[in-house]
Amino acid sequence: YFTSYPDKVFVTKFSADTKGAVSLKVRPEIPFIGDFLVKEGDGMGKSGSVSASDGRITLSGEMHYYAIKFEGQISVSAEGGEILTGDDFVEVKGADSVLITVAVGTNYRLESRVFLEDDPKKKLEPYEHPHKRVSDILDRALKFKKQGKF
Repeated sequence: YFTSYPDKVFVTKFSADTKGAVSLKVRPEIPFIGDFLVKEGDGMGKSGSVSASDGRITLSGEMHYYAIKFEGQISVSAEGGEILTGDDFVEVKGADSVLITVAVGTNYRLESRVFLEDDPKKKLEPYEHPHKRVSDILDRALKFKKQGKF
C-alpha cells in the first residue's frame, strides 16, 4: 500500500506467487447511517448510498448537522482473472494481482465564512458536492497506472 498526498489517493495491491490465486470482493458500507442523537432534536445523523459500475464503487452522502456532503470512490482493477460488478460491490475471481485505488472528498472549505455563519445548515451551502472533484482525482491517478508508474 501507499498513500500519495500530492495525488490525494490511497493505493493497495494484492498479489500472490501463484497465477490466478487472487480472489476478493470489495463491498464497502457507510457506517452510522440514520440518526445518532447526542440529545433529542440535535439534527445529527448521516444518510448516503453505495453504488457500483464498471469496476468503480461510489459511496456518497451527507452528514446532516452541517450538511457536509461526502464522497468516496474506489477503483478495482485486475491483472488476469475476471471482474464482476454488482449494485454495490466489485468482485475479482482468479486474478494474478488486484489494484484498489481510493479517492475521497467533502464540500467542506476552511474559510472564514464557515465560522462566521450562525446557521449550521448554511455554513457549507455555497460549496458544491465533491463528486466531480473526487472523480477527477481518481481518474488522474488511474492515468499513472496506465503509464506503468504504479
